Amino acid sequence: MTSQIAISGLECVQALCIAGFRVKQRLPGSSVLAREGTNGQTVVVVPDALVLPGPVLDSILSGADISADRFLWLLGEVTTDTELMTL
Repeated sequence: MTSQIAISGLECVQALCIAGFRVKQRLPGSSVLAREGTNGQTVVVVPDALVLPGPVLDSILSGADISADRFLWLLGEVTTDTELMTL
């Protein structure tokens, strides 16, 4: 399902931040995000890409323990927040 989603690395980072992740480090070509949870810390790396390939996005979501449906909802929140900032 995520292979049909065309999003950038930045949009992915923004959606993951809404899900409780925080950018811990910016590396050349990627961002490292982490979220504290009951089972410890979850860490994911998001490449800085204009469009994330489907398998890469699948891997990010798997590592973040976020379903594709939840991620689509989070992306909607990113769009709404962006639209509100331009008003």
